[in-house]
Amino acid sequence: MKRGLKILLVIFFAGAFLSFGQDKSKVIQKINGIDYFVHEVKKGESLYGISKLYGVDLQLILNENPILKEHGLKAGNKILIPVKSDSKTQEVFLDTLQFNYHKVLKGQTVYSICKQYGITQEWFYENNPSAASGIKEGEWVIVGKKNQLKKNIIPNVKDIKMEVEQKMEVIPKYVEKKREYTVLFLLPFGANKVDEIIVEDMVKYNQSFPMMSSMMIDFYKGFEYVRDSLKCDSFNVRLLPMDVNENDSLKLVQITKLQEYKMADLIVGPVYSSLIKTEMINAIERKLHIIPFISQNKFLFNHSEYSKTTPSVFVDVQALAQFVFDSLRYKGKVVLLMSNNNGEKEYAKEFKRYYNDLINKVNVKDTIRTFRSVADFKKVVKEKEQYVVVLLTNNQVVATDYITQLSIICKTSPITLCGLYKTLYFDNLDLEYLNQMQFTFAYYQNTTSIDSYASYLRKYKEEFNSDPSLFFYEGIEIAQYYFKLINSYGLNALYELNNYRKEDKSAFMKFQFYRPDENTGFQNNGEFLFRIQDRKIQVIK
Repeated sequence: MKRGLKILLVIFFAGAFLSFGQDKSKVIQKINGIDYFVHEVKKGESLYGISKLYGVDLQLILNENPILKEHGLKAGNKILIPVKSDSKTQEVFLDTLQFNYHKVLKGQTVYSICKQYGITQEWFYENNPSAASGIKEGEWVIVGKKNQLKKNIIPNVKDIKMEVEQKMEVIPKYVEKKREYTVLFLLPFGANKVDEIIVEDMVKYNQSFPMMSSMMIDFYKGFEYVRDSLKCDSFNVRLLPMDVNENDSLKLVQITKLQEYKMADLIVGPVYSSLIKTEMINAIERKLHIIPFISQNKFLFNHSEYSKTTPSVFVDVQALAQFVFDSLRYKGKVVLLMSNNNGEKEYAKEFKRYYNDLINKVNVKDTIRTFRSVADFKKVVKEKEQYVVVLLTNNQVVATDYITQLSIICKTSPITLCGLYKTLYFDNLDLEYLNQMQFTFAYYQNTTSIDSYASYLRKYKEEFNSDPSLFFYEGIEIAQYYFKLINSYGLNALYELNNYRKEDKSAFMKFQFYRPDENTGFQNNGEFLFRIQDRKIQVIK
């Protein structure tokens, strides 16, 4: 342990000393009224050393250069370093001997910080009196008191060892490859509803099997068929399905004590946030998890063993913003239409933030304009001028009204319309309008690829004499991705999913996993881009 600690300290201080051999860039560029040094990375330079050289917080450099989070620091790259203004900069003195501090991130509130550190708001305001007037991004706040140490006293070696060991707990131990793995499914199969089904009535009245049960069975069957196709002497997967519905928190607690749970190498599910929290609290040991069907990311925090396969709506929005920037802004002026729905205002805000970040990187004039209604947009429309209109709403009434009005404008001023996947399935919306404006959207499921799964489809029809739901294909894709990784590299690969991308345009799903730090689980940012053209949905990226 002492040797390991010594190595960590050497690595840390090596980064600090690198800055002594560096020179500040003399190239300064103004972007959106802010001055930046344009620093060309040299061989051997570290991000820590660069931050010390310019006297700029390391996190601020990462925020200004998002590409560093994805691809790291490479020689020859040019990165932007904000120029510090002496007139505005105040030196902050932190009493780190007495207090633990937290730097406020964008969008954080007093409530979220208190929840993160397990402190009350009363305690927070008592120790941060200036926060009574509000907190700001980048500000340091006190979130805890340290044990009082007398000056000039060297910290206990045992305390240092304990702290290092706690930090090392998040790093997975090497796991040997095996011939057989056990995968436990905690899904709402709805077995408790089976006794209520009257098969004769279902046939007589042409009723469908309960939707949730049907979806989960299809998803599970996708895993089963892939397992069968990969099975060989050196690789097999044992599948253990367990029926866990939304209100089965007590049942889930009991499952965590079963031998089947303890022996599982990988767990698929649960698919409800409340059950994920229940398992986190009651499970004695951490297990590798695949979480399907949930879009929110908050449960990934501090759980590096989790991976979430369904991208959030905000990932849809970011993918769309990237495509508008890359391919559509040259075709016409970019316009963002907003409704009064609070949730959708957040989508619009995220689109604008992401799009403007891309614009700022290439240092061109910001061309996006925001309108609160189609009526306001009409006032600036010029005949025969082309527009790219972004409408991010899941409200059927708003979408139908706005798109109908846009179709009229499109007759004299061509429009390319961009929006959300759900728009396709609104009742009373004339799909010809979407075809006319070549409606473009981002989504994680590629339904145009289903024909490529013909062998699996035949097997399903032989077993059930019906067509599967889309969850069947999702099960196939997820199983193929994870099982092939495990077969090749063992379970260790599931702690570094960001290194294994699957971006096949002809597949049903993409896998582009991302995590902000090593303590957080993986979120899948894999998205397809689609366009309605010639009355068909076509994959364009």
